[in-house]
Amino acid sequence: MTTLRKFFIALTLALLISNSRAADPGLDAYGGTRSIKGQATGWFHLEQLQGRWFFITPDGHAYIPIGVNHLGTYFTGADRNLSSTEHDFVKERHGGEVKQAAVHVEKIIRDWGFNYAGYDSPVHFRQSLPFSTGFRQTQTSGVRSGTPPQYTDVFAPEFAADLDRRVAEFVRPFRESRYLLGYYLVDLPLWGDHAYLAAEEKSQGESWLSFFRKLPPNSPGQLAYEKSTRNAPDLKAAELAFTVEIAEQSYRLTAEAFRRHDPHHLVLGERFAGVRLFMPVVEKSAKYFPVIATQLDGEFNPAWYRELHQRTGRPIISVDHVANFPTSATASVMGRPLKNEEAAAAHYSRYLRAAFAEPYLVGYNHCQLVSRIRREGEPPSWKQGILDPAGAPYPLLLQAISATNHEVLERLYRK
Repeated sequence: MTTLRKFFIALTLALLISNSRAADPGLDAYGGTRSIKGQATGWFHLEQLQGRWFFITPDGHAYIPIGVNHLGTYFTGADRNLSSTEHDFVKERHGGEVKQAAVHVEKIIRDWGFNYAGYDSPVHFRQSLPFSTGFRQTQTSGVRSGTPPQYTDVFAPEFAADLDRRVAEFVRPFRESRYLLGYYLVDLPLWGDHAYLAAEEKSQGESWLSFFRKLPPNSPGQLAYEKSTRNAPDLKAAELAFTVEIAEQSYRLTAEAFRRHDPHHLVLGERFAGVRLFMPVVEKSAKYFPVIATQLDGEFNPAWYRELHQRTGRPIISVDHVANFPTSATASVMGRPLKNEEAAAAHYSRYLRAAFAEPYLVGYNHCQLVSRIRREGEPPSWKQGILDPAGAPYPLLLQAISATNHEVLERLYRK
């Protein structure tokens, strides 16, 4: 580590300690601003106030979630084998005390201007920070977990019955939570055009279309497929339209099950991959879910987001934004890497300022807290966070994150 980098780290940490804030009297218990009032329903919901969209806290105040996903990366260690370059911070820094580690993590992210524990928050933060959680209505996802996706006949009554049972079980621990922002569904769902579906069949052995083509005669899914494609003048167009029917059936049943078993909380829909949005499916999702959640690296593109908002009529949350850069310790990083830390810092500030200039942008999540190995190899591929593999903040990045988060929230919360 260079002397300059050590200096920046020491300076950044000193600033963070000196800037520790007591609870802001202008904010309610959930981080909503008391200066902008909505309806106090006792649960998080959405309203359009003063020309822009906000989440509304249970106490009835406007709230914009700016969060960090994957806070659990700080606690990684006890549950998996670590490589020689990774650290078990709970053991090394907190004597193995998870609660002490959680207090530390909550303090630092609040100091950095974050007010949301992300979409996969560990249990340690669910009584003090708004959070969301994910439910897989079908066992398909673009996030590869080492096994091929598993498709299912969403038109079969067995699927509806199983989905209802799983939703009822899933919501039980969350049903009375006032800090739950809402439920997300499948991460990076597998919807797309024929070229994408053909690529899925080649790489994974299956796609939504190939699955339904091969269902037994007279099964609910085969009957639905035949009805949509029989005598179609353009089979490819009919098949793509049928994939939209699959999505809508899945969304309708899921929305109905959540309304039955947890009518108070929002269902935020699927976390779509911005690089492969299949708009007919996204538009159908807007019939059943109150926001459009997208994941996209790169710069914020106002024209693209405005079109998405106009076509769906829904506010948008940037749900998992990646802005990585190579370092000597993390030579290979996920996503399209930026040149260096300085470029990543400037990118973060530009993105948030541009995004929250748009009145339909209702939230933002940064991808990762701690840099962890995503894929073994030489060199290993890193999923980069705000903290480096040794747990030290990237000082230029953190300075930009903290300053921009506070600036954006102060502007949005100004009456």
